[in-house]
Amino acid sequence: MNAIAIDFGGTKIEGSIVTDKGKIIKTVRHPTEAAKGKKTVVDNVVGVIEQLKKDKAGKTVKGVGISMPGLIKDGVVIWGGGTLTCLDGLKFAALLKKKTGLDTYIENDANCFALAEAVFGAGKNHGVVVGVIWGTGVGGGIVVDKKVFDGAYGGAGEFGHMVMDHNVRSGPACGCGQKACLEMVSSGKNIERIYKERGGKIKGATVPQIYASKEPVARDTIKNAAYFMGLGLSYLVNTLNPDVIVLGGGVSKLPDDVYDVVRASTRHFALKQLTKRLKIVRHKISDSAGTLGAAALVFEAR
Repeated sequence: MNAIAIDFGGTKIEGSIVTDKGKIIKTVRHPTEAAKGKKTVVDNVVGVIEQLKKDKAGKTVKGVGISMPGLIKDGVVIWGGGTLTCLDGLKFAALLKKKTGLDTYIENDANCFALAEAVFGAGKNHGVVVGVIWGTGVGGGIVVDKKVFDGAYGGAGEFGHMVMDHNVRSGPACGCGQKACLEMVSSGKNIERIYKERGGKIKGATVPQIYASKEPVARDTIKNAAYFMGLGLSYLVNTLNPDVIVLGGGVSKLPDDVYDVVRASTRHFALKQLTKRLKIVRHKISDSAGTLGAAALVFEAR
């Protein structure tokens, strides 16, 4: 069984034919051209789907799955995530089904990451999987029995905006309005900011450079970010009681000693009864998570 998977944002549309084993057979790309508006974006997505349908492997596809930014609920784009606001309010899944003749399923890209890991990756064979993107920002998704839980309005999984320290009154604020949400104290861009603010010597330092530095300020910055990530994960553990938490994104690629800090912090703050069998692991799927998650929407539809 095959599916057409579309992974797209404000810049490009990447369409693939994917088998139910997670093998990507064929991929095509096309500019999104979001600045030209809704009709152009829709036409470009339809064009990619039709191009893949013509392929030999595309003649037996079960449906179309789409991974995109923003808030999505029941195939409707509530908000296009800043880069695709031209689609706000669009009944996108229904429109694409009408235009292509294929059942279409759409989810937020972070939810697709979590679903990809639950179906094909590090969360395979587990019932409750939480995927956390630990990169430039912090976000994620919740998957229960291979189905995405997206909340009442498509916004479940905005983990990055849990407040870690309500006493912080000064300094820059996150886009969410908070000064010490999880994203502000542990994300990649904020690790770099905090290192610089604390007098780090490496100019324009990236997260891997900060990790590799022997400066005490660099070590403290990485350790504190991992500590806060673990604290944030403890809230998820106490709320969701997952089997496994899968970390993805750029910061998640740091070595195992960073994971040791994350796990220790999570276990310190979470209920002990909920951490006995809990696994906190690195992702198995990287660049193709959006594509495989989109395909999984089709395969797991029921």
